[in-house]
Amino acid sequence: MNTLKQLPELTALVEAGKNPFNQVLMNYVDQGGKTVGFMYQDTPEEIITAAGAAPIYLRGTTSEGTEMAEAFFRQLTCNYTKHTYNEILDGKWDFLDGAVLYNLCDHSRRIYDNWKTIPVNPAYHFMYVPKKRSELSKDFYREEINKLIKATEEHFGVEITKEKLAEAIKLHNETRRLQQEIYEMQKGEEVYLTGLELLMVMLAGVSLPRPEYNKMMKDLIAALKANGPRIKPKVRLLYTGGHADNPEFFELLQQNDAHVVSDNTGFGTRAADVLICEDGDPLEAIINYYFEEKPAATRQMGTQVERTPAFVKALKKVNADVRLNNRATELIQENGKIVGVKVQPKDGKPYLIRANDVILATGGYSAGKELLKQYTPEVLNLGTTNSAGTTGDGHIMAQKVGANLTRMKDLVLNPVTYNANGTHISFTAARFNSGGIMVNQEGKRFVDTTNNDKTGVTMAMLKASKGTGIAYLIFDQEPVSRLAILQDYVAKGYVVKDDTIPGLAKKLGIDPKGLEETVIKFRKYAKEGKDPEFGRKTFKCKLDQPPYYGVAVEPSVHATLGGIAINAKSQALDKNGNVITGLYAVGQVSNSELGRHGVNIFVPPSFAKIAVKDILSK
Repeated sequence: MNTLKQLPELTALVEAGKNPFNQVLMNYVDQGGKTVGFMYQDTPEEIITAAGAAPIYLRGTTSEGTEMAEAFFRQLTCNYTKHTYNEILDGKWDFLDGAVLYNLCDHSRRIYDNWKTIPVNPAYHFMYVPKKRSELSKDFYREEINKLIKATEEHFGVEITKEKLAEAIKLHNETRRLQQEIYEMQKGEEVYLTGLELLMVMLAGVSLPRPEYNKMMKDLIAALKANGPRIKPKVRLLYTGGHADNPEFFELLQQNDAHVVSDNTGFGTRAADVLICEDGDPLEAIINYYFEEKPAATRQMGTQVERTPAFVKALKKVNADVRLNNRATELIQENGKIVGVKVQPKDGKPYLIRANDVILATGGYSAGKELLKQYTPEVLNLGTTNSAGTTGDGHIMAQKVGANLTRMKDLVLNPVTYNANGTHISFTAARFNSGGIMVNQEGKRFVDTTNNDKTGVTMAMLKASKGTGIAYLIFDQEPVSRLAILQDYVAKGYVVKDDTIPGLAKKLGIDPKGLEETVIKFRKYAKEGKDPEFGRKTFKCKLDQPPYYGVAVEPSVHATLGGIAINAKSQALDKNGNVITGLYAVGQVSNSELGRHGVNIFVPPSFAKIAVKDILSK
């Protein structure tokens, strides 16, 4: 293997990956090239390319602060959103000719909302991408794609023809084939790129005009093959995550001879693994690819069955040690230090995995009957909208070696879930989006359905149902027409439907006369815009647009907030506040307040990187 050396063909791509305002892109802009900022990974880039513009991934990589953006977002908004918008306010993205955003998450979508408040801005379209796959949602998605095409044509004054779409597909497929070739070169014991180089080369793909990127990739592959493998990693890693654009993190890994040889990111393998069909109607090919053929992302509901095998396949490609159905049962402690874990496989004898450090990332205990019985017995009989795997195993193991469990009585309830044979489906969309009313067995209202006090609503449900917690959400066609998630629930048969209120009541098994009287009264409140009984403020659903819908709902445990007390390095603490050497806790297995640090529940997952950095710095 050759001594690691810099290749000019590689340097240019790495620099483009590190810097979204790279020189190659700026030269393209100076020569009159059009650019459109977009958010990965569900924006159909081929449509932008077909309009004659270069799709460029919006990211706040070079941001050094969020001072300007803070005025536009809530305190808990993620750093990706705030840093990106800070760069927008700082004028760094002023070169863009357009920008397309979509409902990636509630945080990032606010970039579009705030961007539109600026008098001169490039944001010309917001696209809604369904979070679930069904025939109904695919039809909705097709409409959204057509809206995007129309908006793009109007914005740039061009016509996006089928011929241009076909050319764009071929161009982007060429990118995917070149990227696939790069990943193939990382499979051997000796690899051609360091982990940092690999991820930056991939990130360059969404930071450069595609023709230029493809040419640079061809030159790079030729140079790499001519020089041969450049490094033999001591530790081979597969990186999975979201915004993997921080070079410092990967440089830290490499200092310890640990290299990312593959990934599971939106701009990496998930973008390169599957080609768009080049036969037939190009528009349908794009719709099919982004809706159902492209490897699913974590924010697509109901895709775990698909994502898990894909992830295992990706691990096996790089010869990773994959152990499924192996349960950690005990932390091994020697002389006060955690030195490994005891593991029980599904079949076979238990064994030990020894390690210098152990990171617990086992989630909460929403489905953990042992811990719920101990700390919150009042919710023991409730189901959960969380994963069946959130059994609190990490909490129990840590407690046995002296870890301090704090806030264990604190949890988040979801009052309105449909029990689908043990799987609890959230109907929060109907409750929070003015989606009708909630009634008891007698057909009477007992609470403001839209009240944000989840515990209060749950207690009201328990009282109105004499302890069972069962109530009935009643709504009409208005929220169903408005909310794709309700359309999906109707299609799946979770919801009862009838043309009349009495008919609906009979199907639900509640008092028809009581429900009819309640609905008549509620229609009056909705018309007047005032609810003298429960103080409801919003009335989008007035229960006057048949057909009518109903569903039996019950409270569930949504998330637990308690966990292992940790310090700012994610190290587990005992009851005296001392570090338990060798043990780290990240995510919901840790206390959401991080001991005495007062940080909210949404922050702990980011402490995984902090834990890794601390371990590697030893």
